[in-house]
Formats: sequence, structure tokens, C-alpha cells
Amino acid sequence: MFHPEPRTELCPEADSQPRTARRPALLAGAAVLIGGLLLALFGQETTANESVFGAAADTELFAVGYRASEVALLALVGMWGLCAVTLLVRRSGTQLVLLVAGGVGSVIAYVISRSVKPLFEVPRPCHVNEIMAQCPPPDSWTYPSNHTVIAFSLAVAVTAAVPRLGYAAAPIAVIVGLSRVFAGHHYPQDVLGGMALGVTVGLAVVLCAVAVWRVLAARRVGNQPSSA
Repeated sequence: MFHPEPRTELCPEADSQPRTARRPALLAGAAVLIGGLLLALFGQETTANESVFGAAADTELFAVGYRASEVALLALVGMWGLCAVTLLVRRSGTQLVLLVAGGVGSVIAYVISRSVKPLFEVPRPCHVNEIMAQCPPPDSWTYPSNHTVIAFSLAVAVTAAVPRLGYAAAPIAVIVGLSRVFAGHHYPQDVLGGMALGVTVGLAVVLCAVAVWRVLAARRVGNQPSSA
């Protein structure tokens, strides 16, 4: 069981609020812009994709890769859920807001990932190389990797709420991405694109939540009766 991180108040002074509240929103906008550029960049076909997939195919670890990706993703979901329950019981308001915001970011990132797949229409390597074991339907495009998107956005959520858990969440997210390649479901570019999308959207939503939280905190401070 972990102990929630002690955190300083997000809004120490109401009169400094206008400037500090805009900063997370600007950072969120910059993150979305950078993430969009990275997503488009990783979406380009590269000759390295086939060579890396070929190396993975030689190991014949498709079933192991598939199971590893599922177990690792479930581990991240479980970590997020355990954090949520613990923070709720301990009434750690600020950390819980960050965790929930990151969870919302995971849902948004997943929806975006599903929406942009038809824009690229990249077939999965298991279809291109006719490896049909546990391969999704042909109309289920490969880029970006949904599993990787969810994994990295959840890692952002957990790390934002309880920073030291990032040392566990980040490697697990990497395992999810690598396992999808070994499972024959994705190319390396799919994992990189999923990572960029998951981190970008997750971070953007968390930063926006920080900005809103600061505004609400400033209003609470402003509504308090002044001492004589």
C-alpha cells in the first residue's frame, strides 16, 4: 500500500491566480500541438517497420506477446483503480482530481485513437504477413496502437497523482507497447504514435484540470470572510 504524496496547495494566493491559472492551459495547448505533430510523423511508413517485425516474427513469441500486453494493461488499470480507492478513502482531494482527470484523458485518447485509424488505413502486420493467430479483423487498422494509447495515458494519470508510482507505471506501459509488436498486431511506429497520443492527451487533460482546480480554489479563498 502506498502513502499519498504530500502536495502543496495548487492555489496559494488568490491575487496571483489569473497568471498561474493560464499557464497549465497554455502548456496543455502546446502538448496537444506537439503530440499532433508526433502522431503525424510516426504515421509515415518506414522500411524499419518490416525489419523489426521480421525480427520479432523469428522468435515465434506471438502468443506470449499477446498475453503479456493484456496482462500488463490490466496491471495498469488495476494500479489506477487501487490509487483511486486509496486516495478516496484518505480524502486526498488534489491527488484524486489529478488521477480522475488522467482517467478521463485515457478515455478521450482512446476515442481519438479509434477515430484517426481510418485516416491512415495501415494494415496490421499479422495480416500483411499472413499470421492469422489471434489477429484482429482486417478492417481494424494498426496505426496507432489503442493498447499503447491507453497504457501511456493511464501511466500519466498515476504518475500525476502519485509521482513515485511512475517508476512502475512507465515501464509497464513500455511493456504493453513492446508486447503488441511481439504479438504481431503492431509495427514499432504504431507504438510510438500511441505513446505520443496517450501522453499528450493525458497530460493535456491533467493540466486543464489543474487550471480549473486553481480557479475554483481561488474562488473559495475569495468567498471567505476577511478577518477583522
